[in-house]
Amino acid sequence: MTVLDVGCGDKPQGDVNVDLCIGKTADGRFVNPKQTPNFIRCHARFLPFRDSSFQKVICDNMIEHDKYPFTVLKELVRVSEMEILVKTPHRFSRNAKKSYHKSYFTRTWFIEAAKKLNCRLETKMTKTPLILLVFLTVPLLRNDEITARLVKIGNNK
Repeated sequence: MTVLDVGCGDKPQGDVNVDLCIGKTADGRFVNPKQTPNFIRCHARFLPFRDSSFQKVICDNMIEHDKYPFTVLKELVRVSEMEILVKTPHRFSRNAKKSYHKSYFTRTWFIEAAKKLNCRLETKMTKTPLILLVFLTVPLLRNDEITARLVKIGNNK
């Protein structure tokens, strides 16, 4: 299976790994293309690959950094032969409101995007318990991350 990792950062997961940033990133990590296998520097909205070039495309905590996330997702679908896996903070999580995040997501956003892109969607919400002390302790579950798995259906052009 050939895998493309879009926005690989300092933890590449693909056979081919792409990122726009080189050097120190906004969140303090360091991207070194010489230490990243099969690294290509490019923008996620303009991937330099033919349609259906990869069996799987991964986008792990990158889509929230772009102010045109639907365009990014459309490009991920274009270069994928079958499966797209996107992870991002939920819009109400404590990790969503970083100064370098330009977009915010809910499960509904991915449902609507999948319909427009002719994809089947499977989502998973990870939850972190949060304790609030008011007069008693009440557990409140807070959605921290959305994992959206899109599978192409038929012709996606």
